[in-house]
Amino acid sequence: PALLRVLSLAAPSLHLRRHRLRPGAAGTTAGLMPWSQGLPALLRVLVLLGAVESVRPFAGSLAAVQCNQTVHGSGSGKKEAFSATATGASHGGPPCFLESREQLITHVRRVCAAEKLGGRSSPPLRPEATFFLGALALAQCRLDVVGALGEVGGSRVGDMLSFHVLSMLRRRHEEKVLLVGPFVGDDGANGFEQFDRGFSIARSDPFMGTPPVSLTLLSSMPDDLADENLLRYSGDAGFRILRVDRLRGANETLRLLRSCACVLAPGGILVLEGISSMSDRPSMQEGFHRFMLESHVLVPGGHRGRRRLAPFLWAGKRGGLFLADEAWADVYRGALREVLPADARLINAVSDKFLYGSRVLTMSWEAKQEDLEKLFRYGTVAADRAPG
Repeated sequence: PALLRVLSLAAPSLHLRRHRLRPGAAGTTAGLMPWSQGLPALLRVLVLLGAVESVRPFAGSLAAVQCNQTVHGSGSGKKEAFSATATGASHGGPPCFLESREQLITHVRRVCAAEKLGGRSSPPLRPEATFFLGALALAQCRLDVVGALGEVGGSRVGDMLSFHVLSMLRRRHEEKVLLVGPFVGDDGANGFEQFDRGFSIARSDPFMGTPPVSLTLLSSMPDDLADENLLRYSGDAGFRILRVDRLRGANETLRLLRSCACVLAPGGILVLEGISSMSDRPSMQEGFHRFMLESHVLVPGGHRGRRRLAPFLWAGKRGGLFLADEAWADVYRGALREVLPADARLINAVSDKFLYGSRVLTMSWEAKQEDLEKLFRYGTVAADRAPG
């Protein structure tokens, strides 16, 4: 819309040749029309059409950007160098998770088996995404990052939920967990409209079982999922991992991302799905870029309560874009490099890739079943650290 407005202003000064329009279907002629007069009118129509999904200007949105609540984490949140060797306890496995190693490994085997079948049997999240979330959750445990787990816009394939990956990363029975969903239908077209009525968390989730009191399950997307509501769902602790999917419009994306940024715990990670292709959800992508530009514009001005998130990992489609506070992004990059297997090739190892000034890790790698098993058994896959 901004470009079209510029062209609309400039068009009257263009000296273009006049062209006679072709005769219409009835054989009548439309007469002569100078393009320098017709073009602005056309552009104004396009501006109006393009403005339907555009968000309000930055200056008019300052009040909405302020966080109504501030998260004060109960953990120390130490931003120190990550050491994969420190994640294993004396029994040889990650001590952080509530579930046993056997339960975790059983689930990752199911994920890998479904991925091999492909097609409609493919799990909601790729095995690589499961690996990255597990590796980052281990890093958070090592760094004393605490908080709730949440997913807004969950989906289900067969008896597998995207939410499974988060529920398997719980540390305590009383840890707060939020699930908005799951939903059926096309994520870009249907969004949050069709709740999965056949869903039962007691039947679908091998980790949650009977819904605990710590779980908040919402069957529809609230019109305004404000930061106060999200913070309440987290038990006032903020979220250490918050995954967002099925966003469609620019306005709803901007509003929700603002709220999510406000309620991340110190060291918290936001995972955003839906920006893998320009043709997938263009309005949602507009909202994301407005959110990123807004934070870069407002933070230097000293506005209180606004958080500047830095993207640090791109996990592809069914994986998403991972973001964290700028101070934590480099810590998490180092944590991932520490635990990756030798055959995981960093695409930007030679030529760095940046998004909004932040280095984004991208990888050419298909996670194997043994990679995930080693991660959840030993806390690392690196050959010089994992036994065997």
